[in-house]
Amino acid sequence: MNGVNASAVNSGTGSTVTNVVVNGDNGITAVGGEEARGINAVADSDGAGSAEVNVTVNGIDGVIAEADSGVAYGISAIAHHIEEDDNSETDELEEVEDNAQPKVTVKVANGGVTVTGNSAVGVDGNISGSAEFFVNQNVDVLSKGDGKEATGIQINAYGENTEVKLDVGGVVASETGKNGAAFGALLTARDGALLNAAIGNNGITAAGSNATGIYTLASGKGTEVNVAAEGITAESNANNVAHGVILYAQDKAAVTATIGQGGIFADGGAEIESGASLASTDGAFVSLDVAGDVTSNNGNGIVLGTEPSSDQAEETAPGSIDVFVEGSVYGKQNGILLNDSSLTSENVAITVWSTSNNTDGQIVGIRETDNEEEKAALNAAVGDIESNIRYIIKIGDSGQEYDNLEIGGAAVKDDTTHGYYVARAYDETEATIVSLKAVEGYQLVGVVHDDKDQTVRQDIIVQDTDGNYLLLIPHGGGLWISVSLEKIPEPSDDSSSYEFVLMALGRIIANDGSVLTIYNNRTYTLAYADGSNDNGTWKVADSLLVFTSSAGEEIAPERNADGDAVYTFKAGTEFVITSDIVNAVQSYRLF
Repeated sequence: MNGVNASAVNSGTGSTVTNVVVNGDNGITAVGGEEARGINAVADSDGAGSAEVNVTVNGIDGVIAEADSGVAYGISAIAHHIEEDDNSETDELEEVEDNAQPKVTVKVANGGVTVTGNSAVGVDGNISGSAEFFVNQNVDVLSKGDGKEATGIQINAYGENTEVKLDVGGVVASETGKNGAAFGALLTARDGALLNAAIGNNGITAAGSNATGIYTLASGKGTEVNVAAEGITAESNANNVAHGVILYAQDKAAVTATIGQGGIFADGGAEIESGASLASTDGAFVSLDVAGDVTSNNGNGIVLGTEPSSDQAEETAPGSIDVFVEGSVYGKQNGILLNDSSLTSENVAITVWSTSNNTDGQIVGIRETDNEEEKAALNAAVGDIESNIRYIIKIGDSGQEYDNLEIGGAAVKDDTTHGYYVARAYDETEATIVSLKAVEGYQLVGVVHDDKDQTVRQDIIVQDTDGNYLLLIPHGGGLWISVSLEKIPEPSDDSSSYEFVLMALGRIIANDGSVLTIYNNRTYTLAYADGSNDNGTWKVADSLLVFTSSAGEEIAPERNADGDAVYTFKAGTEFVITSDIVNAVQSYRLF
């Protein structure tokens, strides 16, 4: 049963237009046995003339479709260019003039779309031409029968001049029984089509035996799929596979997904589940931008590439993948998993706030394989990708003005698109250090590195000879800076004090010609990474630190005219620090 049938077919040279407006509180209701369609809209054109269908529903209840034993569609739409013996799925399409493009517009202005059936689809579109779908509220889809599918949005777009727009104002929810597959959105495009979808401005949920929040596949030069949603939740109600988003692009196509503060969440029972699975081949491009977290309760947070099949051509070139996650990336198996060794930092860019390590302590894991050559290639690619991950530097609110702080450093990049500074993790070179500078007359007295764990992390702070504070980004990221500044007191002979903080970070690697000055007539406190002091305070006149290299070489201080102790270091020399005020040999880093 169909609630509204609207069609326009044109094989002439003019235009054919069909307009349907449904008013009243009840909207559209279609209840049937084997099949029910709330709205069935079809526009066919042979290229000489245009065909246009416009359906507007103003009723409060929106569109309701219920099939007792078969398939139900809330909105079913076809915009098609007629060709002799045409098959829209496989045949080559002739170029269609813009003014002859078939067009379908469906607007559910007040209510939502509610669909129930053994198989159920909220919005279904097969478009070669132009289409626009607008649903003011929710799209709720329920599959009653086990082994069937529930799909919130299902769009297939094809053809060079094809453009599809979709906007849902509420939640897109799809749910099946324990043997069914649930998709929040299933979006495919090819042959140069453009598909823009703002799906579920308040989020997408998919619940079934197998559940996928968003699945996209784009193929062909000029083809684009752009999708946005506030948040994604995919849950397997049978403890099976769940995927938050699956984004695939091939043959010079492009896919972009923008997810809001709701983030991406996948919860099933299978290790292969993912928060986000991303693959790009043959010069294609895939982009994922998430304002919240990406979480996989049982599998992998983000999966890069697909596992090559046995018949896949070796010459298949990789595309490019770009990931930006403002929150945390977590997976029980891996925070990030690499499937394809052809992906490297040349075609993969990852920027995250933080990500979890796997059980082996790796930031990026590799898929399991018994092929030793393949394993070696994956490990080499992982090392390259992992060392080039950019971590977001966030500035927290400590109630103080931050105008007197400057973030710099050779490795720090200003991401103007998102408004963050980003940098690689600390890898024992100055190039990966974040410089935090206090204005003249102030000193840094505390840094909290995590917005959830407010513990002060002194082990990520060192100070160079110019008074700049250097913050070391931990592997796995998470540099959230909330600082406390205090005005440096004016020195007054022996009564003055100045804190000299040495951090236990493993060993000293000095820069060429770097200088450490310990001023005479000041009292110093030797502070360790945990904030404790050893043997109280000391003066430079009482005891001097001795720097001893691993080869036994000592660096003794020189005295300047004021009696200050000045140490000068050569580049790359490793030292430990000893003195009579240190109970045991300690290791420190100096810049």
